[in-house]
Formats: sequence, C-alpha cells, structure tokens
Amino acid sequence: MNWIEELYTLKPKKLFAQNGEETYLNHIFKNIGTTNKVLVDIGSGDGVYLSNSLALRNKGWNGLLIDGKENNSPLVYQKSVTVENICDILFYKKIPKEFDLLSLDTDGNDFWLISEILKSYYPRVIIAEFNSSFTESKTIKYDADFFWEGDDYFGFTFEAGQKLAEQFGYKIIFQNNDMNLYFVKADLIGELEIPKITYTVNDYFKKSERTDWVII
Repeated sequence: MNWIEELYTLKPKKLFAQNGEETYLNHIFKNIGTTNKVLVDIGSGDGVYLSNSLALRNKGWNGLLIDGKENNSPLVYQKSVTVENICDILFYKKIPKEFDLLSLDTDGNDFWLISEILKSYYPRVIIAEFNSSFTESKTIKYDADFFWEGDDYFGFTFEAGQKLAEQFGYKIIFQNNDMNLYFVKADLIGELEIPKITYTVNDYFKKSERTDWVII
C-alpha cells in the first residue's frame, strides 16, 4: 500500500477543520515533505473556526489568511478576492512563487481563482471545496461580485476539478466527505497508483433556478 492509498484508511482526528482535513494534510506533507511551510488560505473565516490551516500554523507554518467578511481578526487580511486582484494580493503580501499549500473555499468563484493563481504561482498541494450536487463538468459563471445564496449554485464540480488539475500539472489524489478535493503536483507523485476516486451526489442545498453554468 502506497501513501496515497493509505489516505483512504485514515481515521481523521478533528482538531479545527470541519471534517478532520488536517489529518489528511498532515499525511500528505509527511510523505512529500515541505519546502518553505508557507500557506495561503483563501476564505479562511476568522482563521480559527473550521480552519483547514490552523493545525499547520500551530506547527510553525506561516502565510496569508484572506477573507472578505468582516471578522475583526488580526490573523486575517480582510479583502474581497477576485480574479482581477488575487495575484496582486499575493505579490503585495510577499508570497513566494512556490509555496506548500493553497487552501481555498469561497463558496463561489473557486475554479476561476485557482486558474488565475496557477498562472503565476505554484503551490505544491491544493485543498479546495467542490460541488458534489452534480456530475457534469462545470463551474459557475465568473462574477467578481458573486454572493452565495445558500443553494446549489456555487463552485465547481469534481469533473471540472479533474480537468483543472490536468491543465496545470496536478493530480487529484483524494476527496473527503464529498466536500474537498486534494490536488498534488504530478511530479511529486511520480508513478504511484491513485485509487479511483468516487463521491456521492448529494442534495445538501436547495435547488437554484440559475442555469448559467460554464461547461468545462
């Protein structure tokens, strides 16, 4: 059993993240190592509640937490993130071109933000929320002012995530709880076998009347 297959046997220990995502991230970095222990957490909330990155930060990792909502947290750079400004923000905040982890959960333009970041930056691992309400390869239409209405019109699907990974030289190695995808740079995986990734189509959210999806 290789280390990717071992992900499927882990019993997640929830510390801060919603479903114990820190267990999976710890396992990944234990096996691929780290470089600068820099992370970027977009859609970080207050940096504590349901945080994918807090467990790593408690181990000495550094980086940038960004969230558009007012939360009065000194940990978080409060800024609405768009395709037009994200790389300028990373440059302004002196994020190195290559860093270890990108965590992204904005309930909206995630596909477009990742695409823009990966044109200029090279995170070794990405954890990003996906929309498991559909099986088509699609994402929401880009809108810099998008606000999630709590329905099933948000983010991107698993199939769109796979195409995004392939486009930029990543492989999706795992998903947890029909919620998060784990991208790892392909050259860090080599010839290791990746188990077939499945997920359950769910109806967690009310149906949206919007039909302006972008097919990927």
